[in-house]
Amino acid sequence: MKKIFTVILLGFMLNSCGYYCYVSSIGSTPQSKSYYILPTNPNLEGDLEFEQYANMLVTALNRVGYKNTSKEQAGTIIYFDWQIENLSTETSSVPYTYNTYSSSTSTHWVSTPYGSYPQMTTTTTTTPHTSYMSFSEDYAPVAVHVIAVDKQTRKQIWKTTINDKLEYSKTTMKRLIPIMLYAGSQYFGATAEGRVTLFPSEVSNQGITWPYYY
Repeated sequence: MKKIFTVILLGFMLNSCGYYCYVSSIGSTPQSKSYYILPTNPNLEGDLEFEQYANMLVTALNRVGYKNTSKEQAGTIIYFDWQIENLSTETSSVPYTYNTYSSSTSTHWVSTPYGSYPQMTTTTTTTPHTSYMSFSEDYAPVAVHVIAVDKQTRKQIWKTTINDKLEYSKTTMKRLIPIMLYAGSQYFGATAEGRVTLFPSEVSNQGITWPYYY
């Protein structure tokens, strides 16, 4: 029963608060929005996991007006990588209220013109109690780096970093990366930083699967 209650409560909290991450970006929008994606680490070129996440970055870039093309035709090279920090465990306590019921029976005498007789009365009392449920979560900080470099001059045009945490019991990198890139895409080619909050309706409208499950 406690496990079911925890799932319902966490689902309610998630839908109420939405998804959020932190984005920091510096630079400006290039004249040429044609691009080609490469890994920051050359050894990852052709890596299957990199190719999977790079395709997610293509979707995010194209949403904000960039055009994916061949390496030869691209005016901008987009360097892309991600980092997962050491695993840690976080313990939280959630308050919840429940009721207990108790009853008592008393006897009193009722008088009538023909004599007296006993009558029993039962009283039910409701007492609210507050308790705390603790649960632990394994998570690791995740940072995604997207860097735009002018192909001719080899100078950086803009750089965007997106920070979140990977909660192992609730999501995977495959589900987390698309929403991180979507959240950060509005900062591509801008100098700004802040917390980005997204809600399930907005995410689903963009064809992104909500990253958390239970």
